[in-house]
Amino acid sequence: VISARTDGTVNFYRPWNQYKLGFGFPLSEHWIGLDNLHYMTSNKKYELRVVLEDFDGKTAFAKYGSFSVGDECSGYKLTVGGFSDGGAGDSLRHHNQMKFTTLDRDNDLNGKNCAKLYLGAFWYKSCHHANPNGVYRWGADGTVFAVGVIWNSWKGYAYSLKKYTMMIRPVHEIHHSPSGEYTIFPAGERSAVLVISARTDGTVNFYRPWNQYKIGFGSPLSEHWIGLNNLHYMTNNKKYELRVVLEDFDGKTVFANYGSFSVGDECSGYQLTVGGFTDGGAGDALSHHNQMKFTTLDRDNDLYENNCAKEFLGAFWYNSCHHTNPNGVYRWGVDGTLYAVGVIWHPWKGHAYSLKKYIMMIRPVQ
Repeated sequence: VISARTDGTVNFYRPWNQYKLGFGFPLSEHWIGLDNLHYMTSNKKYELRVVLEDFDGKTAFAKYGSFSVGDECSGYKLTVGGFSDGGAGDSLRHHNQMKFTTLDRDNDLNGKNCAKLYLGAFWYKSCHHANPNGVYRWGADGTVFAVGVIWNSWKGYAYSLKKYTMMIRPVHEIHHSPSGEYTIFPAGERSAVLVISARTDGTVNFYRPWNQYKIGFGSPLSEHWIGLNNLHYMTNNKKYELRVVLEDFDGKTVFANYGSFSVGDECSGYQLTVGGFTDGGAGDALSHHNQMKFTTLDRDNDLYENNCAKEFLGAFWYNSCHHTNPNGVYRWGVDGTLYAVGVIWHPWKGHAYSLKKYIMMIRPVQ
């Protein structure tokens, strides 16, 4: 889900930099961020589905077989096509090849700023057939024209929708993709959680520079890193807990739970704050990394005389250096070669064993 409007709890009338980085809460109203959209869709082919609901409980959708977003230099230009109707009609074709416009960055074709005219932000033309980021209102109230959460081809300009969800998935995973949400907390704690990092099969390279860890990489449906900017924004606005789930190559699984988890801003080096450990058989590897800054191959913020990311071919909140190395080189168990260079959780398997699966997930503390 790259954008969701559901109840009006989040303000979407925001400036360029906030649309660039993203805002809101992934399990409710949010915008994933233009940088993230560009990175994902420039590395893999995606399709888009827009799901709509009115205040009578009626739903409709529109599907687009191709969806991509350009970089910031292009104004995050939208490319969308291959429309299939699910009752909603096609409101996005009007916006194809448009640049993104916000209240403080006018890239549309209107003589005035469409974001200011319609109190939103979008790939406006002159101006819109769809306005998902408009002011949240309740159906048709007969006041300001086209100012609301609009999909013109279904409900017209006077009706502001109850729900407007935009979601994407890689084209090659359409028929066999797993869910991106997990319910792995014990019975009685069932709650959808957000997977912020996953190592499962070695298909994605995690030895990457600062800017890629900043915005995120990989596919949310397989191996990925959600991005330090996203982690900071989410955990700065709400309290989260963290669960780390591990699996070895014999199929054994354990976990570690941390009752508090937050990430600072870039000026702090995305400093990690983690505590409230509860053991699920894995032992505690993260306390060693508490209050550390993030280090990558090109940004050395650790306490070691050399760069820990270079020493152990990863990126993490290294101390000097690590008790865990989730972003290390994907290997297969114990191969007796390089020491501590792998997907490591030391208290469970030591520094010589590289894990099969290492999943980090968070959920809001109720």
